[in-house]
Amino acid sequence: MAAATLGLAALLWAGEAAKETAKEAPPAKPEPKADDAGTGPAKQDPPKLTAPSKDEIAAKVDGINITHADIQEARRRIALTARGPLPNNKAILDQLVDRVLWQRHFEKERLWPTGADLEQAMRAIDADLRSRGGSYQALLSQLGMSGEQHASQLAYELAMRRLIGTHREKIKPEEAKAEFEAHPEWYDGSRVSVSQIFIDTSTIGNDPEKQEKAKKRIDQCYEQVQSGKRFDQVARDYSEGAASVQGGERGWLFRKSAPADAPLIEAVWTLEVGKFTKPTQAADGWHILKVTDREGPHFTFIGCRDRILDELTRQRLEALLKTLKAAAKIELFI
Repeated sequence: MAAATLGLAALLWAGEAAKETAKEAPPAKPEPKADDAGTGPAKQDPPKLTAPSKDEIAAKVDGINITHADIQEARRRIALTARGPLPNNKAILDQLVDRVLWQRHFEKERLWPTGADLEQAMRAIDADLRSRGGSYQALLSQLGMSGEQHASQLAYELAMRRLIGTHREKIKPEEAKAEFEAHPEWYDGSRVSVSQIFIDTSTIGNDPEKQEKAKKRIDQCYEQVQSGKRFDQVARDYSEGAASVQGGERGWLFRKSAPADAPLIEAVWTLEVGKFTKPTQAADGWHILKVTDREGPHFTFIGCRDRILDELTRQRLEALLKTLKAAAKIELFI
């Protein structure tokens, strides 16, 4: 049997409910046809897909192809709303692999929204846009999507919300309390405000020459701030990213942040206000961080219970994804 082809349309095409076509003008209304049980839209024949050549395939997940075209289209979509450095192709491919695994899990656990669920959500979006003087067509233009693609993306998001809600509800009160007592600094509101000098390496891969140039640039910046040059001026002159125009002002960091920020948190957490770190490497590039303010704990367990539940849910979904990956045959070609 020929391998199935994922394709971007299939990536965004979230289960049977999303096979109902969204109307191209607001209000966007999928028109589902209920199955015999009345629990969802009737099944349709899958679209005919042209098999990609070997060179076009970037990965396979149990025979489902992810192509280089999928990666580039995902990059284009991300770029429309990105405020920071774009992820490299490998990072985008990892996200697409995860998405395939989640989609299959949604089907297995019957988490996909029905046609009626999807229509209700789309009507709510349309009503909200109209109340603020916007339009559905303007939203599609901003996202770079057709109405059909947006419907499928929305179906995926609804299914993910159901998955998150299911796991969150299973967390017992004593588990949340134990988590707070084990790591109070993660949740009690402690935080530091930082500015940064940043050299982006997210798009250069493992090219040793480019990596060396990036390290040389951050070292030169470090020498300047060490010699007494104003931190904000060095950030404006040499830093990359949106924060550079504000003198490197990045904002608040909490003790428990995104995994990608973990090296930065470790480097900056114990510094006094006014001090700065040595060049520190994170997944997106090199950073020099300066502490501009600091706040101590101000939340009790009750005040941060929701954050604890969110973190425990994240941990459980991360463990579930690892299980799904271990059970799948994943082949990467980049």
